[in-house]
Amino acid sequence: MKITKSFLLSTNKQVFTGAISVIITRYLVWETVKSQLAILFILLLVFLCQKLGQLLGTVVEGDIPLNVVLALLGLSLPAMVQLILPLSLFLGVLVILSRMYAANEITVIYACGFGKSILIRVALLLSLMNAIVAAVNVIWLSPGLSRYQAIVISDAKVNLSTAAGQFKLADNGNLVLFVGKVQDTVFEHIFMAKIKPNCHARPFVIMADRGHMTKLSDGSQILMLDNGTSYEGTALLRDFCITSFAKYQALIGSRSVANSIETKQMTMHQLWHSSEPEARAEFHWRLTLVVSVLIMTIMVVPLSVVNQRQQSIVLRILPAMLLYLLFFLLQITLRYHSAKGKLDPMFWLWLTNVLFLVLGLILNVLDTVPIRRLRGWLLPKGAPSC
Repeated sequence: MKITKSFLLSTNKQVFTGAISVIITRYLVWETVKSQLAILFILLLVFLCQKLGQLLGTVVEGDIPLNVVLALLGLSLPAMVQLILPLSLFLGVLVILSRMYAANEITVIYACGFGKSILIRVALLLSLMNAIVAAVNVIWLSPGLSRYQAIVISDAKVNLSTAAGQFKLADNGNLVLFVGKVQDTVFEHIFMAKIKPNCHARPFVIMADRGHMTKLSDGSQILMLDNGTSYEGTALLRDFCITSFAKYQALIGSRSVANSIETKQMTMHQLWHSSEPEARAEFHWRLTLVVSVLIMTIMVVPLSVVNQRQQSIVLRILPAMLLYLLFFLLQITLRYHSAKGKLDPMFWLWLTNVLFLVLGLILNVLDTVPIRRLRGWLLPKGAPSC
């Protein structure tokens, strides 16, 4: 009978402890996810404003039309998330745990019989979820959208039909085209001038009421004009030739747009089989972006400990931010030199990852019971302990 009662009490205690553990885990995960999403939104807003300024500057220079700005802004989101996702998780865990330490919530969790392991389990669970998202982003989503973004920019530079309402340079800067209005594939109020004549050709100006564009197989474009006037000649020689026409065809050479694939647009399979230093650096950099989620999360748990009686929260989280910045600045520097062929990315990038991972593990075990006992055994009696 006593054995049965003891067994039931032990079982009920385990069930109660498991239920409390699930509640605490859900609470920590939910609070951290809310904080991470808020930080992610703020950082994305900052990066989007910066990217929007760059795109508008490109529009002012006449390289791309205004109507593709929003599309390019949306296509650049995955590339921004590559660096923002680890930072948002790092700051989310750091802020939540620091707040809970300052509010003595962690002390209450410890008093309920749960050690630091529950915080580490929650951090590892969050890091696994974010690592999956980061892997999908850097392996498939970001390179694919980067390739599509290059196609959109290439079409915008080559296709003069997107230049309605602005002067557009074509044919290596020799020809200027202005289209007043575009309806479907029909142009209206067209102005075309050749400002740099070649060989014996004279400069000319053409104005037409309507027209449309057709493309050749080599990428060149033929402008078909209807009902216009051509003015050919120079003012110095006074040999103007004014011609009215019903139909006119003008061959417009397309701008030379690079068709080579950049490393950020290459798939992981292409990067793996490439022997170029830049491709090898990009391959290991993408893997580092995934692994960094785990490394930074392991490091942030011990660095978020705050003793409100000894120091402020801001001063306590400052070392964590410095370590994060040191890690990514070091990795970016190594990636840059590896892309130049000066360093081996397989060795240096992964050496940095291993060193910071070991540092994170050391920081986690410093405050465990075995290490405390070891310090107490090594330190002489009466000596102050850390």
